[in-house]
Amino acid sequence: MAQPPVMPLLQQEGNVYVGPGAKKDAQVIGLGLVRLTSRQRDDLERAKRYAMDISIRSVLMKQQITHQQTQQKLAMYTQALSLMARVYIGSISFEVREENIKQAFSVFGPIKSINMSWDVATGHHKGFAFLEFEVPEAALLAQESMNGKLMGGRNLKVGRPSNMPQAQPIIEMVTQEAKEYHRVYVASVHPDLSEQDLRSVFEAFGVITRVQLAKQPNGKGHRGFGYIEFTSAQAVREAIEGMNNFDLGGQYLQVGRCITPPEALTYIVPTNTTTLPTAAAVAAAAVTAKIQAQEVVGSSTAGAPLAITATAHSPSPHSKGHPVAECRADTNAFVLVWLRAFFIRTVLAGNLNF
Repeated sequence: MAQPPVMPLLQQEGNVYVGPGAKKDAQVIGLGLVRLTSRQRDDLERAKRYAMDISIRSVLMKQQITHQQTQQKLAMYTQALSLMARVYIGSISFEVREENIKQAFSVFGPIKSINMSWDVATGHHKGFAFLEFEVPEAALLAQESMNGKLMGGRNLKVGRPSNMPQAQPIIEMVTQEAKEYHRVYVASVHPDLSEQDLRSVFEAFGVITRVQLAKQPNGKGHRGFGYIEFTSAQAVREAIEGMNNFDLGGQYLQVGRCITPPEALTYIVPTNTTTLPTAAAVAAAAVTAKIQAQEVVGSSTAGAPLAITATAHSPSPHSKGHPVAECRADTNAFVLVWLRAFFIRTVLAGNLNF
């Protein structure tokens, strides 16, 4: 079988002229474009610098807005958890003192603060108090256990304060997220009991994935409360029904449902946030803007159709160093940068309506 003749290697000499039927393909490969003058190149460089400056400012503004939104969400989350950890105690007998309140409510968890209003004229308290626990689960357990209980000859009224309604959406978000986990809160745990002891007792209600007791600051022993996580909601219900007020090691366990997701309390712990230096922020924004510009140019050229060359084995106009390729690249860059700069400048001037 005869082999087809090999086409000789032809070198392009002189200019390439575009015929009437090849204008569309010529525009794709960049034929017929004029070279940029020195003034146009200067304008191109100025447009590039202007666009880069605008891009850096835009990135810095976005970073600042994101940081502000994160801090705002963190503050709202902290306020919501703090509110969830508070209880209102009303109908307190005048014979009941602050120490009595602390002693009665400390079995549900560590108390952060207590505030009783006093009447200067009579020297007695006004019959109500606000108590804040360290964890929201302790407050919920106290409400469920102490509301209506007799103390000093009067039935206590224990509930959640409603002085911050703006935090209700965050509270609902936290409680909804907590429903995705099957955890119970345990308090009044004997100091001599360990996590393994609790696991051996509670594993009768279902498979346990984690037992965690709050550690003492010195690392020796626990603080008497913690969390147990199961694999099913049924195990949670049975554990609460079976173990709440159960005498374990001489102390009555307090067991209730969790209303916060795991590690939620880390939002309350203040962290050492450092401010990024201005030079580093500007450099980071410049790098980000450069990458974004490369992505814009890349996306604009990725969808271009392949050019059809008429000269066999001739140097491609797309090859590096070719006059046509350089002219087309500079023109594309100029158009992209100029259009972006024009758009940003117009938006900043308020001349566009969306």
